[in-house]
Formats: sequence, structure tokens, C-alpha cells
Amino acid sequence: KVLGNGFELVPLGGGRFLVQSVPGELSMDHSRVLQLAEDAAYVTKELIMDKLRWVNLYFEKVIYDFINY
Repeated sequence: KVLGNGFELVPLGGGRFLVQSVPGELSMDHSRVLQLAEDAAYVTKELIMDKLRWVNLYFEKVIYDFINY
């Protein structure tokens, strides 16, 4: 691997990549939230729920995991 152990490249599209430094501990859902933040420079509950088509309960679970990570 080019980046070595402990790193992963997550494709964002348009030739851009997110360097994820803790593989396996961040889920794909967490990566999707980070991608939204990259694209918009911020995220809100409404933005996440709208763009990812999540219901409130799912949003709360993923954000809780993020915060308590």
C-alpha cells in the first residue's frame, strides 16, 4: 500500500480522495458524512438527512457513534 498500514484512500469523485487514517473503525456511513462535509465545508442534521436519505433514528445512531468515537 502506498500510504502504509493504518491508512486508506476513500474516493470522493472528480479525482479527489479522502485519506482515512483509522480503517475499520469508521464505517462507510461515517465516511459519507465526511464526504458531505468536504463537499459543502460544513454539515447540518437537515443536510445529512436530506442528502443521504436517512431517517432521524439512523442519523442519531451514526452521529452518536461519531461523537463517542
